[in-house]
Parts: sequence; structure tokens; C-alpha cells
Amino acid sequence: MNGKWPLAVDLFSGCGGLTLGLKRAHFRVVGAVEIDDLAVETYRLNHPTVRNIWKRDIREVSGTEILETLKLERGQLDLLAGCPPCQGFSSMTTLNGNRRVLDPRNDLVGEYARLVKEILPKALLLENVPGLAANPLMGQLLNEIDRLGYASDNAWRVLDTADYGVPQRRRRLVMMVARKGSVEFAAPRDQLVTVRDAIADLGIVGESGDPLHDVVENRSPRIRELICAIPKDGGSRSALGPEKQLECHKRSNGFKDVYGRMSLNRAHSMQPSNSRIDEVGPDTNGSLPGIDVGNQYPLEGLPQHS
Repeated sequence: MNGKWPLAVDLFSGCGGLTLGLKRAHFRVVGAVEIDDLAVETYRLNHPTVRNIWKRDIREVSGTEILETLKLERGQLDLLAGCPPCQGFSSMTTLNGNRRVLDPRNDLVGEYARLVKEILPKALLLENVPGLAANPLMGQLLNEIDRLGYASDNAWRVLDTADYGVPQRRRRLVMMVARKGSVEFAAPRDQLVTVRDAIADLGIVGESGDPLHDVVENRSPRIRELICAIPKDGGSRSALGPEKQLECHKRSNGFKDVYGRMSLNRAHSMQPSNSRIDEVGPDTNGSLPGIDVGNQYPLEGLPQHS
């Protein structure tokens, strides 16, 4: 490629998390497709150098339009990357695979396949929840790319983000495949990044000087009492017993991370947006503060905002 960064297009780009990863991997992202207005607005703020953004339903975007805009021929784009909507394949929606969900967004996996055929990029990257592997749409996608000349054998794996430097255990299906040659999956790291590693230096909530880290809590005394009663280091609301749990929690057997506490010395296995880290409110005993927007960034493996 004559020393130049390979070119990539990000489908279902959202606010640009995948674009950030591609940039870190030395790709030059030259286009993105996203339907949501707010997501596109945020994407533009995060990635002002990406000039070509198709703010439309992906079903209305053709490969020919993308190639003509980028002044490329079919087969010249280096990478077509995308994270199709995962809600219809998630374990929560499908009850761990026991229920087939007719979510119209599932069909967008086929739109990814259509654009692969129309653009014929040199390499493909797709990310989704592990549940996609058991859906016939995944088999259809693999059959289509195989017909197009991509080596579809061993094209995907289910990986854990904690094995790659993110202080969060999150399993995701990742497909990486090239039209010529093979693509090697990176080996897991030897040492995990812990919650403490990620956020220990962020400062006390309300005193850090970071507006996203200084939004102090606003909970009723009862809720504060409930959260304080949950054991530290990975405890969940189950420890409260039925007599203390909220009525809405009694009716649900899921989302145990709500009112949970992260394990500071491990990569956490809870949704960080739902979990509490340690003490409620500002740090008074040398422990880490509760989760907020400011420490959400490093817990997701994202850089601090500027």
C-alpha cells in the first residue's frame, strides 16, 4: 500500500467506537453509514476527519454510491467493517437461545452481505453478540462470502474483551476474513486490566475538575441504604433478600448487575452503566467512587474525553 494506511468504511457506525479502533489499528476510515440522527451528530464530533457519512437507512445505500463517492473501483476498498444491530440475537432477548425473535433489524446482517458483494473489499470485519452464530443468518452470510472468494473456514471466533486489555468481561463474535490470504486473530494478553487499573487515578467524584466525573449522586436515603447493604467485591442485589429488594427487582430474574458492586481487582463482568463500584457517593475511606459517566470511558476501553 506504498506506506499509506489502508482504507476502511464503517457500517452501522453509531457514535464511532469501531472507527476509533480502526484508527488505532492504522486504518484510515473514509466513510460511515448510520441512520440515527443523534449518533451521527456524535460521530461527527468524535471523528471530524471522516467526511463521507451516509445518514440514511443502510438499505437505501448502494455499494456503487459508496465506491463512486470514494473514487474507488470494485475490489479496491481495503476493509468493510460493521456491527449490525445485535438486539435480536442477544441472550437476553432470545432467553439464552430458547426463543427465536422476529426482529426486523436481524435482516440487516443481509444488508452487510449485500454491500460486501457490491463493493468486494479486500477484507471484512464484523462484530456481534455470540448468539448470531446460532442464527441461520450467520450461515447465509458465510455462504455468500465463500461464493465471493473469501476463505470462510475459521472466519469467526467468540472472543472476550478482557483478554485484549479492556477491564470488562464481554464476549463478542468477531469475523475477520480476507479475499486473498488469511487473517490471524491476535493472541490474548498475558495479564488482565482490572477495574482498579482503569479508574484508580480519576479522583474523587465532585472534586476531580472533570464535568463528566463530578456529577454527584442524588439518591433517596432508602436507596443509599440498600446499595450500602450489598457486599463489596462483586456482590449483587441478590444479597438483599426478598424482604429488602425493590418490587420491580422481585419480578425479574435478570439484570443482577443493577445495584451490583464491581470487583476492583478483576476485569468486571457487570454492565458498567448499571453497576456501583464501591462506596456510595464521594470517596471518604480511600475506596473508589460509584460509577459515573467519567469512569465509564476507561471501563469500556475508550480514551478520556477532551
